[in-house]
Amino acid sequence: MSTWLIGAGYMAQEYAKVLNILVSDYDVIGRGEKSAKEFESATSKSVIQGGLTNALENLSVPSQAIVAVGVEDLSKIAIELVRSGVKRILLEKPGGINKKEISE
Repeated sequence: MSTWLIGAGYMAQEYAKVLNILVSDYDVIGRGEKSAKEFESATSKSVIQGGLTNALENLSVPSQAIVAVGVEDLSKIAIELVRSGVKRILLEKPGGINKKEISE
């Protein structure tokens, strides 16, 4: 079962601590170089940079994902994962910034 951790900020670093214990292998998908370097320094885990769309185009779609990105991107990332066929998604709350985003 393949697992992706989407995001490379502080919350993703906290998830990585748990994943390092529970999951033998997972991929971290991030957007920017700065957060990727900080994540890699804090966790010793490499980040695949370029964002989710790029990862979905170049890697096999995971069976599960943890979404730990900023609130403004939660719903967009979740929708993209669902449309790509990811069946199991742990989505950080609140899931979106308004009722419309959450409903989508």
